[in-house]
Amino acid sequence: MSSKRLLPLVLRAAAIAWMAFFWVWLIGFQSSFVEVDAQAYWGIDFDSLYIGSKLGDQDAFLYSPVVAWLFAPFSLVPYEVFYAVLAAVNLVALVWLLGFEVAALALLLQPISNEVARGNIHLLLAVAIVVGFRYPASWAWVLLTKVTPGVGLLWFAFRREWRSFGTALLVTAGIAAVSFAIAPDLWLRWFDLLATNASSTRPSLLEIPVVPRLAAAAVVLALGAWRNRPAVVPVAAMLALPAIWVNSLALLVAVVPLLLADWDHRAIRMVRPRT
Repeated sequence: MSSKRLLPLVLRAAAIAWMAFFWVWLIGFQSSFVEVDAQAYWGIDFDSLYIGSKLGDQDAFLYSPVVAWLFAPFSLVPYEVFYAVLAAVNLVALVWLLGFEVAALALLLQPISNEVARGNIHLLLAVAIVVGFRYPASWAWVLLTKVTPGVGLLWFAFRREWRSFGTALLVTAGIAAVSFAIAPDLWLRWFDLLATNASSTRPSLLEIPVVPRLAAAAVVLALGAWRNRPAVVPVAAMLALPAIWVNSLALLVAVVPLLLADWDHRAIRMVRPRT
């Protein structure tokens, strides 16, 4: 086998080995981590869900009742198992967005390694945003979790892609309506939680309330839509997060495949909306 064919195989094997080692290391040391976001997604108690929860509090579940139901079955397994599964899912998302080799390098960056170690969902939001250009229904994941990054949907409105815009909203509304009919009390508690935390500026990288950041995100989207630059959407979504922490920057990973799709017309099918 020639060196030209051998080198890519060696690099791929090294990348997989490094990510596997990182995953095993996380499983072994997760009990020593002081703050782990994954704890909020395990042990769901619907009787006390949202009661006393505040943005930035450890173990505070802040997502919609739909997402609580999705996570609830994982409470049947030990927390260590759930943490390992979530870390694996985040690594798979990272590989899907960047490819094996670049994903392995990205783990050397603090926001990325911190995101996987803490067990948050920013990488999953990044996947939903990229997929959302082709299948707008995936925006339901964004709107039903952290909510405010859903401002990214204005990309479709600014570009008058009303079918994509409407699909995202209708799918989200349909899921929410069914869920509300089943447990209206949970939804009312969640709405109250969102209203209570709307002006929160808990210590973070950018201690600015979410409303002015939403306005800034809308401007970014308008300019990006005008210049046909889909890579601005995850940037705007990150700006609009309820709170921006170090690991929140992991959402910007979505910029890479969108830039590549913009540069490589063979890949544009990934982000071109259906007609």
